[in-house]
Amino acid sequence: MLSTFRSIRFGLLVGIGGGVPTPKVDIRLGDVVVSTPTGEFGGVVQYDFGKAVSGGLFQRTGSLNKPPQILLTAVSRLQSDQMMLEVNRIPQILLQMVERYPNMQSNFACRGQDEDRLFESVPRAPRRRHGPVVHYGLIASGNQVIKDGRTRDKLAQELGILCFEMEAAGLMDNFPCLVVRGICDYADSHKNKQWQGHAAATAAAYTKELLSVIHPHHVLGTQTVVSGINSDPSYSLDFEQNEPLFLVPGRRNDGFVVRQKICDEFESLLDAEKNGSNVRIALFGMGGCGKTELALHFAYAWRGKCRVFWANCTSKQEFMADYSDIAVRVGLASATTAQHHAGTLLKEWLDSTKSGNWRMILDASDNWEEMFAYLEAFLPIHRGTIVFTSRDRRILDILETKLIHPSFAINVNGMDRDEALDMFRSLATECSDKAAIIELLDFLQYLPLAIKHAAGYISFTRTNVNHYLEGLKGNSALTWQLFECGPMPINLDTRLQLPIARTWDMSFAKIREQNTIAADLLGTLSFLNCESIPKDLLLVCGVNIFGLKQMSDFEMAMGVLMAFSLVSHRIDRTREIYQVHSIVSLAANTWFANNDPEKISHIYGIALSLVSEAFMQHSTESFLIQTEDLRHLKTLLPQADAVLKDRSTLALPSDSSFEAKKMRLTYESAKTRLLSGQHVDVEQLMLSCHDYYEEHRYSFPSERTQTMIALGLINKELGSYDRAMQWYKKAINAFSDLPEQSAVTKSVILVNQGNIFREQGDFQAAERAYGEAFSICEKGEPLYKEAKLHIISCQGSMLSAQGEMSQALRKFQDALQGWRTYGEHDQRANFVLADMAAIHAQRGEREAVRKYDEAIDGTIKNLGKEHPRTLLMKADRGRAYALVGEREKALVELENVYKQQLKVLGPAHVKTMSTKHNMGVVLSQLARFDEAQKAFDEVLEFYEKAASDPQLPLGYYYTLKSRADVLREQGDHASALEDYKRSYGARCLCDETSPFLFSIELAKADLFIELGMLEKAERTLADLDRVRKRMDKDLYLIKSFEETVKYLNTARAESKGFAMRINNLWMDFMQRAKRHRRDEE
Repeated sequence: MLSTFRSIRFGLLVGIGGGVPTPKVDIRLGDVVVSTPTGEFGGVVQYDFGKAVSGGLFQRTGSLNKPPQILLTAVSRLQSDQMMLEVNRIPQILLQMVERYPNMQSNFACRGQDEDRLFESVPRAPRRRHGPVVHYGLIASGNQVIKDGRTRDKLAQELGILCFEMEAAGLMDNFPCLVVRGICDYADSHKNKQWQGHAAATAAAYTKELLSVIHPHHVLGTQTVVSGINSDPSYSLDFEQNEPLFLVPGRRNDGFVVRQKICDEFESLLDAEKNGSNVRIALFGMGGCGKTELALHFAYAWRGKCRVFWANCTSKQEFMADYSDIAVRVGLASATTAQHHAGTLLKEWLDSTKSGNWRMILDASDNWEEMFAYLEAFLPIHRGTIVFTSRDRRILDILETKLIHPSFAINVNGMDRDEALDMFRSLATECSDKAAIIELLDFLQYLPLAIKHAAGYISFTRTNVNHYLEGLKGNSALTWQLFECGPMPINLDTRLQLPIARTWDMSFAKIREQNTIAADLLGTLSFLNCESIPKDLLLVCGVNIFGLKQMSDFEMAMGVLMAFSLVSHRIDRTREIYQVHSIVSLAANTWFANNDPEKISHIYGIALSLVSEAFMQHSTESFLIQTEDLRHLKTLLPQADAVLKDRSTLALPSDSSFEAKKMRLTYESAKTRLLSGQHVDVEQLMLSCHDYYEEHRYSFPSERTQTMIALGLINKELGSYDRAMQWYKKAINAFSDLPEQSAVTKSVILVNQGNIFREQGDFQAAERAYGEAFSICEKGEPLYKEAKLHIISCQGSMLSAQGEMSQALRKFQDALQGWRTYGEHDQRANFVLADMAAIHAQRGEREAVRKYDEAIDGTIKNLGKEHPRTLLMKADRGRAYALVGEREKALVELENVYKQQLKVLGPAHVKTMSTKHNMGVVLSQLARFDEAQKAFDEVLEFYEKAASDPQLPLGYYYTLKSRADVLREQGDHASALEDYKRSYGARCLCDETSPFLFSIELAKADLFIELGMLEKAERTLADLDRVRKRMDKDLYLIKSFEETVKYLNTARAESKGFAMRINNLWMDFMQRAKRHRRDEE
């Protein structure tokens, strides 16, 4: 066999034997005996091998070889565990065997205590627990069967034998192995085969359990049998050997990517070794961040330069087993040496110069409360380097004065993008789509274990990156299934190769064991936006919502999460922010769903309550929200999105109170988006809210009305005035159904109706709506004061649209002073400033640009550069540049705004088309008529396609008039006159005093003059003069009117002078003709 299988390291001789029951050792049928060195014997004694000596005695000569050290170490560990727990896995393994192979039940099942008969007078009390017991000691082997009780007892008493068998003696001397025997009889005359099957099964079950605690790297470190060495020299240390001992549980990771920043920091800390002192370095970070991989990398970098040791610190049992094993392997102890004594011997040796240069890695030092006493007792303090890896940063706090100084701690976070990309490419076979890989790495937030898991899964299943990414994003349950089951590269000790799901399961279980509030807090955080969770949000309802009595309990619970690197902390300006890794958030969700489904409903309720309460603190029943409140509400939107995310795979509550809370939060987040300028995306959300509140109209009357107002606002901003007015009418009718609603809400509806009337040119209807709203707000309460200021602003806009600029400015000034009382930077004041700037622009005054600058700067600070209202102000500033003569600057401003509106609002939006129209106006002023006409044609086509009824909006007629101006400049007078006539169709939307209608008639008068149709021009100007008397004298149109009148008078005068010259010429001709006739006569 050895000549064929040359890599065999050791064997296990598993079978049955005869037990030797004694008063000291209660061996019974079905028990297991394991050969272990005892006294002068190596575990197996050949009872029939020796020589006769004087006195008739028989002396056994020599000793059979002991089992290899790798097996003795594993036996010692298993024996220790079984002594503490008083249990083994044999019954469980046997049950699995029968479940898998039911036919084995009859031959291998236990026969029961009633069938276990000992035919000797040995007292045997019933065992208090069922299942086989494992005994450790000498096994006797020989060439003859022992079938006599007296012979059995004589040999047993003489040698301390627990079991007899016949095969081991021939094998042990030449082959390193361990003997495991199941007891099938008592080696007496009552031998039978009834228990042989069960005894063989129990021996095999023990062997399976034994193999489960042997680490693969130990097997690889054991010499082969064919080397001719009967002992196991890998467990002893020859201090003169060329290659220093290297005891590390895993081979080099070929896919490892050097994390240069961490490696540089680590090397700088190692410089302290030069002083000859003991150096301790801690690598800490969340599970899966690559601490063990880094430690393994450092270990292989040291190989051949010094002795390298590794011990696992998952528990004190694991630590003591590994630590005492090191003592055995350097020749300081044997497998039978007590672990505590072996640990002490190793500490003394490592502290002495005899140990030479060495470095030790203590991996998974997470259970610092349990481990502290052991680490303090057994770690050397004078020499060498010890590297700890830990998820729990508190190891630095508790051990600071004893073992680790905080300055020797390295925080291991995720990789940077380049490192993560290199790692993925080194592990995955499918790396062609770089964009998809980067998107995947972004999703995994550069966490090494998650990257390794993803790369292994993609390579093993031969799927592509996009497909894997879709699985991660689409379903949280599927995501976790991938993390639980995906294949990984197998190159480490099984203890170091946990899947990512198991890695965090261990962390959560440990946290819950230490601090249940911390576990619940983590669960709550997992339902929020993990990227940025403000501390004040968590405390919005007070600490009692977490079941805490005082703030210090909250700080302690958060400290536990931060210590395990599951939560990080930063200061954003003056605000404290917590951050949770996205996969940690998913892991926490899944852990609670799997381990405590009732609790997950509770913690989700906490998250929902926190975000809802935060919204309610800064929102109002109306849509009149102060700037600071709106700014704060916008920061809450990511939290609302996270809480309202579809989590159908979790067992979340579905009762009516939760549904009502979720719908209210949906409404508040949708309203915030609406007030922030997100009109397109928010309509569907608001419709879902309206449907819910319509169904529960008597329970939520105010919310029902507010959704109607919101839908009206949305449609108005989208240019759908008819649909907007329908929603406002429904909202007004809602007051008839449920009149107890807030009067301020009704005033908001009336003002919004008035704004639509105003923009459509129906100033009389607008004035009625504003007047009714103002009368509602005469009560003087704070909220009514805001509503009144809003109405005053709207009235100013109406007066401006009517050309009554002086009155409009007074209204705006009153509104501006009122809004400034809410803060110097209140956004509503910026809106009024922009309205005032528009009036100065109409007058051609440079004050317009200054006021626009001020309003835009404030709006950018409050709403942002790309907010629709910011872009609208910039577009209006572009028009102002043109009106004060800076046309090139105007065109640049409008082109920039148009590009931004295409991105923010899209091409099919009324505001985008309005900017396009203004660009055409400026192009025509720059005599770029073809470009201008093209712009106007595009805008007109938009309005014609978007129209839902025969009556087109006012913007359409504005564009018709502008195109007519261009056609006139190009000499196409007939087409121009036709467009002027069509643009006057706006009279259905505007009051007769409308400046727009005035401008159309004025342009027609100019055209009539150009065509010499002076009488028509005169009649047109006479009609305009009656309107002019009711308009602001400073309006630029009035100046244009006066210039046109002068133009007409000049044309008339020129026309009269021309007629006189013709008449004089005619008279002169006639006189000459008369003289000519007289001369002829």
